[in-house]
Amino acid sequence: MRKLTRIFLLALMVSVCQTAFAQTFKGDPYSWGMQFFENKEYKKAVNSFRDGANQGDPRALFYLGNCYLDGYGVEKDAQEAVKWYRKATEKHYAPAQAFLGLCYDEGNGVARDPQEAAKWFQKAAAQGYAPAQHRLGVKYQTGNGVPQDQQKAVKLFRKSAEQDFDDAQLDLGICYLNGTGVAKNLQEAAMWFKKAAEQNNAKAQYCLGYCYAQGWGVAQDNNTAVKWFLKAAKQGNTDAQNCIGICYLNGADDPQKAFKWFQMAAENGNAGAQNNLGYCYMNGIGVKKDLQEAEKWFQKAAAQGNNDAKNNLENMHKQ
Repeated sequence: MRKLTRIFLLALMVSVCQTAFAQTFKGDPYSWGMQFFENKEYKKAVNSFRDGANQGDPRALFYLGNCYLDGYGVEKDAQEAVKWYRKATEKHYAPAQAFLGLCYDEGNGVARDPQEAAKWFQKAAAQGYAPAQHRLGVKYQTGNGVPQDQQKAVKLFRKSAEQDFDDAQLDLGICYLNGTGVAKNLQEAAMWFKKAAEQNNAKAQYCLGYCYAQGWGVAQDNNTAVKWFLKAAKQGNTDAQNCIGICYLNGADDPQKAFKWFQMAAENGNAGAQNNLGYCYMNGIGVKKDLQEAEKWFQKAAAQGNNDAKNNLENMHKQ
């Protein structure tokens, strides 16, 4: 439900920016609810949203659903959330259409139904709602609930990305990087990664860092690569944490710091970092040599399909 919550917060910020202080809207329950929500007075917010919902305000219907979905001011109840989203969709409210689609996509409060999810994403996307355009693009990219169509996916990603939706910017960059649904173009890939990275999208920050490390679409620059890797790593991106470890090991020649970053990523389940941590233990790099620990981490990485770890295990057993 992380994605649901993230889009909820995006919609909340948009509404807060569009809504002046509630006092200006005397008698408008929705605006009072937004003010209460912003002040973290969630029970009061729920009461105001309910008043607005009873008046048929689609915004209030939607945010009352959000409160039930995430447990703000009420006990979490996904089925109740779906009920209020559905009422808001009857008034063609795009965010509610998108959230109802997400509920169908994830089987949250309703039976999972990828086709029904796609239908609701399409309705919201047709109104220009960026998160729905992105989510529908993902469905076309994967063929989940719709026929797979990479070109349609790219078109939808672009529509969403041009509205500054960071996940769409990231996915459009990946399409350009791999030549999926569009001609491969490393400069375009780096440009879209940067747009998303500047919005603090951790995966985009990692991808942009990798572009700088490899010189893909930008001038090769290790210092800039590390800058973006660090931004992503501090947000918990384990691929970035692993890359920082590699930079410290090969570039900065600081095995202790390399070990620290490998360990951080490995403990969070990154297979590449688990293999690298095993390698550090096997060779005494940044840590005291410990073949038992090395084997443990190689096994963890190998269990995730990491071929380097499998080879390292095989070589250990030959010795």
